[in-house]
Amino acid sequence: MKLGRETLGKELLHSLDTEGFVHIREPMDPDEFETLACRLGHLSLRTDLVIDAGKAVEEEKIRSRTLVKKRQGVYQPEGLGLHTDRPTEQVLGWYCVEQDAVDGALLLVDTKDLADRFSESELSRLSQIRLTYTIRDPVSHEEQIFYQSLLSQAPGGLRQLYYVPWLLPDDCSTEQFAALHKFAGYLRDKQENALVRVRLKPGECLFIDNRRCLHGREALSKHSNRHLIRLYIRTPEDKDDLD
Repeated sequence: MKLGRETLGKELLHSLDTEGFVHIREPMDPDEFETLACRLGHLSLRTDLVIDAGKAVEEEKIRSRTLVKKRQGVYQPEGLGLHTDRPTEQVLGWYCVEQDAVDGALLLVDTKDLADRFSESELSRLSQIRLTYTIRDPVSHEEQIFYQSLLSQAPGGLRQLYYVPWLLPDDCSTEQFAALHKFAGYLRDKQENALVRVRLKPGECLFIDNRRCLHGREALSKHSNRHLIRLYIRTPEDKDDLD
């Protein structure tokens, strides 16, 4: 979807509600990107996404040891499976400073039709599965651990997704495992038939609904020059507060 940077606040959120993601092809500079993102809500985190072995090691050192499962890292060249980011962020934004020479595309899957593909009992079982997420304390830099249901009910009856495959619990019931197995098949079908690839050019940006669209990327070279700026954006409950 093509959307100019003059479209701000409510219009951009409306496009996210309709499409799930918005790819803005009109080039802008990083400050303009951040100004646009601020029209959507509060910026809670800014991260420069680059392939950097040193940063990957440092990130692993300060991660919580309570989470025993292997966690994928944004500074590593290995591919990132389809997932959502922490559930406190409604919108994610990416700005391209420099793109990978070969690929570097963001991979997107829209789960808008989730309720049409599962029975109410299956949706209920998915909502009973709880995953961890972490927020780093700004003073101690230690990770605080929280829990969120894989599927939750939002105001207005909308269902919100929080899915990170490498953080799925091992203690699910037989019925919950069956619902997860069907969900995995649903994602495979989406990847085969409805996967969206967005290879940002320098100066372009992308916004997605983090509680609806899964994102990931394929593996990159350890020498890749790909540099994206990622913003976490918390939108206000009352959209009339925008603009």
